[in-house]
Amino acid sequence: MQPKLVAEGILTLNDTFPPEMKGNWCIDKVTARGDSKAGYRCSVVASEVV
Repeated sequence: MQPKLVAEGILTLNDTFPPEMKGNWCIDKVTARGDSKAGYRCSVVASEVV
């Protein structure tokens, strides 16, 4: 069975991130890869909120 992953909303990156990444981002796409034995890794594609 494949897990279902849904994300919607604003992603806020604080000052621990590089200056060009810091701020509010709108989540466009989330992709999860992996399995229950080895674990999962998620990648997030987001657009900067202007």
